[in-house]
Amino acid sequence: MDLPTSSPDSIFSPFPFFKIKIFNPKILEKESDHFAPPFLRDTICVEAKKMGFNQVLIPSLMHTSKTLLVEDPKDQVEADSVIVTKPDIAVAITHADCQATFILDAESKKFAAVHAGWRGLFQDIYKKSIEKMVDSGSNPKNLFVFIGPSLGLSWGTFINYIEEIPEYYHQMLIKPCNFDLKNIAKMQCISMGIPEKNIEVSPLCTAESDAYFSYRRAKKGGIELKARNFTIGGFCL
Repeated sequence: MDLPTSSPDSIFSPFPFFKIKIFNPKILEKESDHFAPPFLRDTICVEAKKMGFNQVLIPSLMHTSKTLLVEDPKDQVEADSVIVTKPDIAVAITHADCQATFILDAESKKFAAVHAGWRGLFQDIYKKSIEKMVDSGSNPKNLFVFIGPSLGLSWGTFINYIEEIPEYYHQMLIKPCNFDLKNIAKMQCISMGIPEKNIEVSPLCTAESDAYFSYRRAKKGGIELKARNFTIGGFCL
């Protein structure tokens, strides 16, 4: 089975020992089954093995800003951001409109894998992730960030934003009721000391591109979202 994939354009290219791939089904029926919940874990494990990883951590996502430093990976980790300090261990983030982000510390061979849904984003998940990396010895000036395909501005509509989104972020409202979630993520990273030149943001919107499963597109079309995209990343030494 050869699944369609895509990868970051440039930001991690100087670090060939860090591998990352984005897997999306392109909505082909014969392939989409592999992305459905009953088969998703097996699909991820197979693809991680192909990438050269002996172990892949698949966090149970909570749509919060919970961040964990994982030194001894377990089968079940409940968090939306995990920081891995050991080589040859990949992390797989499942997503459909949410941001699947990898933050790389090439010097200390450490990385964070972040699942940033809008709830986690507005709870400052990037700030918390970077803070934990710094606490464990990282220098933010040496971090590199890739924010993958995710919900774009035109689909980032929050009709009930006054109740749903913290007041601090209301200043970032783009009328009538849209938020640029990708730019907010980028700004959080910059505010923690990561140079802007070290941040790559995919321009792809998962809701606009039929290459990706999209929760918002499915909801707008009145159908049930039955599968997820996923991104695998890690040091493969």
